[in-house]
Amino acid sequence: MSEGRKSAGAATLEQYTIAQIPASERHGRPRDLFTIWFSSNIMPLTFVTGALAVGQTFRYRWLPAARTRAVVSVAIVAVALIGALAFQSTFLTSYVNFILFLLYVLIPWTAINLVDFYLIRHGNYDVASFFDPAGGIYGRVNWSTLVIYLVGVAVQIPFVNTTLYEGPVAKSLNGADISWIVGLAVVIPLYYFVARARVSHELPATVAAGAPSA
Repeated sequence: MSEGRKSAGAATLEQYTIAQIPASERHGRPRDLFTIWFSSNIMPLTFVTGALAVGQTFRYRWLPAARTRAVVSVAIVAVALIGALAFQSTFLTSYVNFILFLLYVLIPWTAINLVDFYLIRHGNYDVASFFDPAGGIYGRVNWSTLVIYLVGVAVQIPFVNTTLYEGPVAKSLNGADISWIVGLAVVIPLYYFVARARVSHELPATVAAGAPSA
């Protein structure tokens, strides 16, 4: 490593992305990297709060005590540790597969949310219904949207290209993964027309997002 690069220290950007960085190219003192280390280590906090929120979705009166929060935290850390140890020899490949998995399941979810907000309801929601245990004007489970979401995930499968699975269409395209394009192309119009028909049967939403009730 050159003297100029040494002097740059932690301000120098790595060029290896997710690839392993050779020892000769590693730089930065612990205090320089503390922010990066600290940020990644507080990520489990979001997993814990997310897991507790799932429980409160089905039991809205449930208030987890300190012992429950501690048990959930230990369980999540244990699962993460076991996974890290189990896949340590293929970490980069497994990590990329995990990121792609998130892409496949989040594309339909994102499309549904954006279409609903900008094209269907234009930001107007009955906010009180979000906190109604019975679901308010929206109901507890939106089955048509759930089905559309699952369809959006399913239609991507033939176009998927990962080390775990390569769909037939991806093979015919020499490995090109266009699953996310297909997911958007299917979910956006499908949800738009189904949601428009459903919204017409709902009670008028008199509360705009962030506005007080009329």
